Amino acid sequence: MRVVSDLIFVTVISIVLYAFISIALKDWKNKKEKREIERDGVEVLGKITRSYTRSGGTSGVINVIIDFSYSAENGQVFKGKKEIAIKDICIDKYRVGEKLALRYARNDPSKVTHITDNPFC
Repeated sequence: MRVVSDLIFVTVISIVLYAFISIALKDWKNKKEKREIERDGVEVLGKITRSYTRSGGTSGVINVIIDFSYSAENGQVFKGKKEIAIKDICIDKYRVGEKLALRYARNDPSKVTHITDNPFC
């Protein structure tokens, strides 16, 4: 019986460690990609093509999910989707048809990040 309980314990610990390491590696990769785009990216204005919100709770912050399109230097049009947490008083900046400051990777225009002066607006 002791062997079975030890085996279950090792299995659970292994699964938890695997999940933790997987999340940490994915986060590290995403941050590295974002730093590269910020360092050597191309700024462009995109256009919001779809926008919808999810409540952020009672804190005055809402989650806006936007679909957008933008043109790269080579004329190719790309589409993207981002979720942004903003203050509820800034919702008008994220309506369909509004312009959105973006930066995309010079070597891969499909990798894009949102540019903002205020992280919550």
